[in-house]
Amino acid sequence: MRRTVLLAVAAAGSLLAVPLPGQAREVTTHVVDDDRAQCAQAGYTSIGAAVAAAAPGDLVLVCGGSYEERVVVDKTLVIKGQPDEVEALDCFAETPSALGDLDTNVFPVLSPPDAVPGPLLALQADGIDVSGLVLEGMVDAGVNSIYRAALETSPAHSGFRVHHTMFRLNTLGMETTSNGAIPSRFDHNCLRQNGWGAANQRFTLTQARFDHNESFRQRFFDYEMGWSVARVDAVLLDHNIARQAAFHGVYVGQSSSIRIEDNSLSATRLNIWVVGPTENITIARNTLSSATVGIRLGPGVLSPTEAIVDAVVEGNTISGTNVSPGTGIWVPLAYSGHGLRVVDNILSDHHFAGLRVHAGSGNTYADNVMERNGSFGTFVGPGATGNTFANNIMLGNQVDAQDNTAYVEDGVTKVRNTWTGNLCVTDVPMGVLCDRGLAP
Repeated sequence: MRRTVLLAVAAAGSLLAVPLPGQAREVTTHVVDDDRAQCAQAGYTSIGAAVAAAAPGDLVLVCGGSYEERVVVDKTLVIKGQPDEVEALDCFAETPSALGDLDTNVFPVLSPPDAVPGPLLALQADGIDVSGLVLEGMVDAGVNSIYRAALETSPAHSGFRVHHTMFRLNTLGMETTSNGAIPSRFDHNCLRQNGWGAANQRFTLTQARFDHNESFRQRFFDYEMGWSVARVDAVLLDHNIARQAAFHGVYVGQSSSIRIEDNSLSATRLNIWVVGPTENITIARNTLSSATVGIRLGPGVLSPTEAIVDAVVEGNTISGTNVSPGTGIWVPLAYSGHGLRVVDNILSDHHFAGLRVHAGSGNTYADNVMERNGSFGTFVGPGATGNTFANNIMLGNQVDAQDNTAYVEDGVTKVRNTWTGNLCVTDVPMGVLCDRGLAP
C-alpha cells in the first residue's frame, strides 16, 4: 500500500498529500474566491496568487467573483472556473451583452485592472487546461494591425486546452499560437461581441483543433487563421457555429494542411475567405448562409498574387447570399493556383450566381447543384481556361451556364474549358455547355 504523509493546509483551501521519495506527487487543489462569499474555504482571493503558489500539475479552482487582474501561467496547471454555468449560457441570446451584466456570484469574471493593453490570461507552459471562466473588456487600439488578446498562448509551448469559457467584448478573444509538439484544442467556448474571436496575429499556430465553439456578433472576423505575419499549419476547424460577424466568418492565409469541416456559418460578408500562399486546404460539409459570398478563394489585400494550391471544396451547402456580389463559391479574377476541386456542393438561391469562376486553369468543378440563382447557375469569365465542368445540375436559373471564353473555329463555336455531362437548359454560348439530353 502506498504510504503518504498528509498535511492539512487550511490557508490554501486544500488538502495536500506529500508523497515519500520516489512516489508520484498528489495533486493539490487551490481554491480562489474574491470575497469568500461563494467558497468560504478559499485560500486565495486572486487567481494570480493561487497560480503562484501552485506546483506543476495542480488544480486552481476559481469560484464566482470579480477578478480584475492579469495572470501569467508559467507551469502546467488546470485552471477550472464554473464550466457548467458557462456552458448553460445561450451564446446567441440578446443578453447578457454589456460589461458588468453577468452575475459574479455565479461566474468567475476576469477583466483588466487597468487600461494598459495586455492579456488577462497568458499561458506560457505546456499542457495548461483552462475552463469555466469569463474573460471580458480587454481593449487594444493596436499597432500595425496587431492587437493583444484577452487570452494568449505561447508560441514556445503546446498542448493547450481552452474550453467552456466565454470571451466577450474584447478586441481579440484568443490569440492562439503553439509550437505543435503536443496538439492543442480550443473547444466549447462562447466568443461573443469581440473584434475578432480567435486569431494567431503574431506567431505560428501548429497542430490545433477548434471545435464545438459558438461565435456571435464579432465586429470583424470569427476566426483568422494565418496572414502575412504568421502562418498556420495542421489545424482543424470543425463543428463550430458562428452568426452575424460584421465582416467574415473564417479567414485563412499563409497556411498548409487546414481543414474546415462541418461548421455552420452566417457572416455578413464572406463566410469563408481563403488567400494565398495556402496549400492542402479542405473545406467540406459546411452549411453557409446569409453572407454576400459563401466561399471566396483569393485574393487577399496583403497577398494579391500568392497561390492557393491543392484546395478541395466538397459537400458544402451554401444558400441565400442575397446582396451583391451574391455568389455561393467565387474564384475571382486575381486568383492564382492549381489543383482546385469544387465538387458535390449545393449552391442555390443566390443573388447573382451559384458558382462564379473568373480565373485559373486545370481545375475541376463537378457534381455540383446550382438552382434558383438570380442570374447564373455557373458563370465563367474569360480569364478561366483549361478547366473541367462535369456532371453539374444547373436548373431554374435565369441563365443556367455561361462561359465567356468562347471562340469560333471553322465556323463552330467552342469554349476554352471542357463541359461534359451537365444537366441544364439555358446556356451561353447556346447549345455548347448543356447536355440537353439529360434535361427533364
